[in-house]
Amino acid sequence: MAGNFPRYKYLGGGKTTSGDRTAAQRFAEKGTQALASQRYLEATTLFRSAVEADPSWFQAQMNLAAASLQADRLTESLYASETALAIDPSSVPARYNFALALKRGNYFFDAAMELEKILAQNPNEADSHILLGNLCAEQLRQPAKARAHYLKVLELNPKHPRATAIRFWLKAHP
Repeated sequence: MAGNFPRYKYLGGGKTTSGDRTAAQRFAEKGTQALASQRYLEATTLFRSAVEADPSWFQAQMNLAAASLQADRLTESLYASETALAIDPSSVPARYNFALALKRGNYFFDAAMELEKILAQNPNEADSHILLGNLCAEQLRQPAKARAHYLKVLELNPKHPRATAIRFWLKAHP
């Protein structure tokens, strides 16, 4: 499955020692406002300040990962994602965001592995099935696996917003 794709070098995340949560929350509030206004670079700076104030705060790490991904600061997003997962390895949103960042970085095999971790614990997580199906269909060239994931999405929600596109793909790839 790895093919000739680059592999991500897992760093294990950053430090997660407790800090000044009150200061971190002030930065995070402003970061949330910037993120809602699609000011991604500003949000990234504010969430980075929140993380510096309290590295142990999961939500700040996760928000930094998401804002960084939106701001095309891929390295920062990957690192913050790993740190968020070091704090809470069971977080589906953090792992999914990590998979998105890995995919954007062309670490397709690693993105697929992260999605498989989600699905091992949450087999009905439709968004993970779609993203993994897309990876299998488009980058990893594994149509049988893509088919299985797309069929699972339709089983979970026949009226899913992407159901029509999935059905077209399934018909074109019997």
